[in-house]
Amino acid sequence: MYKGIEQATKEFNTWEGAASIFIDVEDHDAWCVVKDEASYNSDSVIHLISKNDVDDRFEAYPAEVLSQLAEAKEKALADGYEAWQVNQIYLFAEIIY
Repeated sequence: MYKGIEQATKEFNTWEGAASIFIDVEDHDAWCVVKDEASYNSDSVIHLISKNDVDDRFEAYPAEVLSQLAEAKEKALADGYEAWQVNQIYLFAEIIY
C-alpha cells in the first residue's frame, strides 16, 4: 500500500472542487493537491486520479479502490507502458467504475 493514500483519499473526497492525487512509484508515497492543477517533472511520479470543479467536483472514492488503482498503474509501468499511457484513466475504468 502507498504511504499517505488514506490521507490523500480523505482530502480528495472532502474537497468540493478541483483536486488530484499523485503517487511516487519508487517511494510508494501518495498525496493530494487541491485547488491547483499540478504536474510533476519526475519519471517516478504519476497521476492517480483527479476531479475538476465543474463536472465532477463531488466525486469520491474509497481508499481501497484508489489503492487498487495505484497498484494497477504501477504494474502497467513495470509491464512497459509509458507514464503518459498510464495517466489515461480510461485504461483502468474497470477499477474505478
